[in-house]
Amino acid sequence: MKIPDNVATFITNTFDRLSFEVVSALVVLSCFGASADISLIEVLEREIEQPLIAPLDDAVAHSVLGKRNGKLYFMHDKLQEAAYSKMKPEERSLHHNRYGLALGFVAVRERDDRLLLTAVTQINHGGPQAVIDDEQAVVVANLNLDAGKKAMNMSDFFAAHSFFEHGISYLRLRREHWNEHYDLSLELFNLAAKCALMNAEHDILKMLTDQIMHNARCFDDKFQAISVTVTLLNWSGNVPAAVELIKTTLSSLDEELPSAVAPFEVNQHLDITKTQLALLSDDTLLSYLAMLNPSKIFAVELLVKLYGSLTLIGERATQRIIPLKDTMKESKYHKNFVVLTFMLPMFRVALRLIGQSDAPAPQQDNLTNAFGFGETFSEGDNAVKYATLLHTMYFAKLSEALMFRELNEAEDAAEEYFSVDRFGFLSPVMFFGKFYSGLVSFWVARERNDRKELTKWIRRGVECKDKIEKLSVSASTWNFENSECRNLHVVIFLYLHILYVTLYLPYAFAELYLLQAEEQFCSRNFEMAETLYDAAILSSKMHKFVNEEALANELAGHFYLETGRRNKSVHYFSRAFDKYNEWGAVAKASALTQNM
Repeated sequence: MKIPDNVATFITNTFDRLSFEVVSALVVLSCFGASADISLIEVLEREIEQPLIAPLDDAVAHSVLGKRNGKLYFMHDKLQEAAYSKMKPEERSLHHNRYGLALGFVAVRERDDRLLLTAVTQINHGGPQAVIDDEQAVVVANLNLDAGKKAMNMSDFFAAHSFFEHGISYLRLRREHWNEHYDLSLELFNLAAKCALMNAEHDILKMLTDQIMHNARCFDDKFQAISVTVTLLNWSGNVPAAVELIKTTLSSLDEELPSAVAPFEVNQHLDITKTQLALLSDDTLLSYLAMLNPSKIFAVELLVKLYGSLTLIGERATQRIIPLKDTMKESKYHKNFVVLTFMLPMFRVALRLIGQSDAPAPQQDNLTNAFGFGETFSEGDNAVKYATLLHTMYFAKLSEALMFRELNEAEDAAEEYFSVDRFGFLSPVMFFGKFYSGLVSFWVARERNDRKELTKWIRRGVECKDKIEKLSVSASTWNFENSECRNLHVVIFLYLHILYVTLYLPYAFAELYLLQAEEQFCSRNFEMAETLYDAAILSSKMHKFVNEEALANELAGHFYLETGRRNKSVHYFSRAFDKYNEWGAVAKASALTQNM
């Protein structure tokens, strides 16, 4: 639509030609921004009992609005501003509040998450000044709580924090909200603190946790605030303070840490636990009582955090926390195991990414000989160590081959990875091994013409995707209580790998979106793949994972290139190029230039 130079005169003349009913409908539409779904306007029309659809169709006929793909949109931003200005400034908040509440009740009744987010955003545009009484303030605070939880589930911690902060602002209309609405206040503050931690808003986090610690009615209600404070202290470099807070809290929970644990005591505890478990059938284990004692559950979480904190400051050996780790530490080849398993394979990949590829690739035979495994690597504790070694080595090969688009090497590394991927535990290396092996599987599948091979690789990719998707479920099933096994230092290793992996769950959406996008690419569901690639890019960007943002852009670029849309692929490759350079992977960035 062409807008003349004298915009003000044009808009005035346009609105003068419209009936009062049409202008009123435009005013309503303007509250939702430049455009809105027709289905949403239909719901609102029904709830506020005001004609909207027919008058807005009239506005379409007068070229004030456009109508396309299920949406109504203003033909120019000045038209939207003009419609919005028809409301008196002091009345705007009331309109936003009214429309948001009308949609919010529908969203709750029909369990429509998307409508809920739209409704609560609309209410928050109105703000606390639009609330008519205390009862409505509580209703709106609860709606913000629900919207914030939905946003957290979508890994949108910035939006979630905004919803929680708005919810708190409505409660603060009452000075005594901690007394009158304690449970709602506690949940809003706890979740807002979690989001502030994820968003690196440390000052806000401190204010929120201070409020919780001051107003909590019991020690149990302080658990979440203590947990995020420990994480904040670790992340901000004040690890000794984190250690001291953990020890003080454990003492308050009557969980005193032993000054030393002899190896024979560790073995004795493990033997007792094994004996107890051996007497239980599979059915009994599956129906075992869940651990419901929040103090015990929190103590386990703190012990895991303590082990990580002591590792950061190099004092892990001074605190005997986890028997399984201590047993490994006693082994004569522990230092070699850590260095060769975790450092050398990834060091070579890192050197290649920055343009220095002189480091030799670690060989399986050399590594096993260095550890002295001999012929016993498949037995007992050595089997776990050997599996960790192989997972790390193959993960390094997988990631390197995928990064530099070396198809044959990627396929070989994936075959090797799947050959050892049979252990039940899941470390961070194995988590990302699943991610990269899934990406490689979908890539190999697209390059194979043989139907049997194509099916095999797609199946592998789907299995990797499903594994990551189900991590949160698996984390909740290993949660049991045994009256004969109350010593936390005995059961801690059963929780370790599950709790450790759950630390990655808030960040795992980018990985999951990418795997889902690659799956849809293989299924030729291109429209869905486009949406998922963009979701992966947005998630990694929000969490400031530059390397994953680069990878997501690159894979999206290959998607558009392979589907015949070269011009669009260049846009994504260019963004990947910038992000790889920002990450420091200049050699990888340089390799991308052939696609730009």
